[in-house]
Amino acid sequence: MTKSSADLRITNVTMDLEKGTEKVPLAPVVYTLTANMNDAALNKSVLAVLAMGKDKMPMEVDLEGAKFVPGGAEVTVNAGSGRFLRAKATAVIGITAVDAEKVTVEIKEIKALGKLPIESIVGPILDKALDKATAYPGVEKDVTKARTLRVDPNVLLKSQGVPLRFSQPGGWSVATGADSLEATFTAH
Repeated sequence: MTKSSADLRITNVTMDLEKGTEKVPLAPVVYTLTANMNDAALNKSVLAVLAMGKDKMPMEVDLEGAKFVPGGAEVTVNAGSGRFLRAKATAVIGITAVDAEKVTVEIKEIKALGKLPIESIVGPILDKALDKATAYPGVEKDVTKARTLRVDPNVLLKSQGVPLRFSQPGGWSVATGADSLEATFTAH
């Protein structure tokens, strides 16, 4: 079955199959891989993250939309409590890597309609979410930039029990544009 506008496409994959464990007998080692993700995949991913944290958030947060833009993504939410005490905010997120072992994800800006002090409302929620993200092995705060995470896919996959690793030395490169993200891994 083919779908011309699949949410996620993985192409250009080269790998070896190494001996794994008794439970998972083969462990892929990836040398090259290209992953293309569209706006539909981004929306589904953000909805999944919101659903995971729903019980831990101090207020209701509903996704208005998410889209890839040059340099990263924009995620718009409607947050607040009740029907009338709500605000719409857009987080501008940078997603970068240039032949790097880790991918950088940075919340660059929070924009809101009107003159609401949205930073004071949404900022603490974002800070708490970033702190929670660092509980996962392979996700760390970048001490040189505020609201920035560095993600090591190898460590993160291993922590989740995924028997796949990306050959090292090697590096990730990420490019985003209108409606899509392309992440490429190449072993050196």
